[in-house]
Amino acid sequence: MLKVIIFDMDGTLVDTDPVLIHLWGEMFDTFKKGFKYSDELFKSFSGPSLKDTITKYFSEYDYEFIKDEYSKRGIKYYDVYLSLFPNEIKIIKKLHNDGYKLVVYTSKNRERTLFCLKKLKLEHYFSYVVTSDDVINTKPHPEGLYKILDYFKVSNKEVLMVGDTKYDFEASKNANINSILLDIVHHDISNTKPFKVSKSYLELYNDIKEFDKFNEIN
Repeated sequence: MLKVIIFDMDGTLVDTDPVLIHLWGEMFDTFKKGFKYSDELFKSFSGPSLKDTITKYFSEYDYEFIKDEYSKRGIKYYDVYLSLFPNEIKIIKKLHNDGYKLVVYTSKNRERTLFCLKKLKLEHYFSYVVTSDDVINTKPHPEGLYKILDYFKVSNKEVLMVGDTKYDFEASKNANINSILLDIVHHDISNTKPFKVSKSYLELYNDIKEFDKFNEIN
């Protein structure tokens, strides 16, 4: 029986693609003058941790400096562009009322994660939050998922991961947890084999219920 549903943040619980496009555009224009970038490149930053992205693209700078600049410059974009997906609140509320424990597991830091949850009035639906500040190894390492299993004292068969990228799928696979990928913002999920790929929150609810029934039989 399914007891815990784990949600990724960016691209799953919140639509941050417009935020990433504007914020990283400013960062690259300021610190990587002449670098040819695209919206698709910035959308791909939704999966890896901030540390991984900074290390890959801004290695010539001090990590803490770029991280601080990213944080300072980002808040104005989160205020303007952060949004939920269609029917999301209705479905999250329904899952919560159905008795599932809802969890956030994200590669975002804790401060920005809690900001997003509060701004979009999601925080009271989630009973546990695991961020990049709470683990040594971020996705696709399974450390964060093991932390969640231990917190709720549940088996991997009683848990489902909902994400939107290959990082979410690989993390769940590494922890031997089933996953559903939410394909709304269309990140690259090729070479993944989740239980289902949902195209909307309405579809996600039905897919979760199908998984729960399948899980109960097996």
